[in-house]
Amino acid sequence: PDTAFNLGMSTGFRLGGEYTLNITQYFGVNTGLYFSQRKVSHSGSDKIAIYENNALVNYLDIPLNIKYSFPIRTVQFSVKTGALLGLAIYGSQYGFSKSVDGSWNESWDDRIVFGSKGAFKRIDLGYNIGISANIGKIEAGINFNNSFLDVFDRSFSKNSEIPA
Repeated sequence: PDTAFNLGMSTGFRLGGEYTLNITQYFGVNTGLYFSQRKVSHSGSDKIAIYENNALVNYLDIPLNIKYSFPIRTVQFSVKTGALLGLAIYGSQYGFSKSVDGSWNESWDDRIVFGSKGAFKRIDLGYNIGISANIGKIEAGINFNNSFLDVFDRSFSKNSEIPA
């Protein structure tokens, strides 16, 4: 069988708030609470069928970062890195399966039951790296998150390589 996992980097969104305890003028400790979405897809084919399975999981994320800030003119820039704890709160799984010869076709759209075989685990632990710009009390930034844990049970496929 030809199986492909696309479980690496994907774009999503994150919305929430954070608080920084400044230790010096430039360094601080940063934490917050965010709502974020993560998407995973898995597709494959063999002589009989073609399939695709997608999952979209919503998380509450709590980062704990070390933050370095520096001003450039009227904008305060920051670089931060640290640990990230994620708690999955909802997920949906959708996809399709169809025969190569066109004799059958099925699709699904189901809620994920966390902890069940082939589904996501509820807890995620990883690291967070980000850059941001502050103007007044408004901050906009870009973050990269990666997991230390396998949040997806991949025991059903020997070819699966899930970088989390």
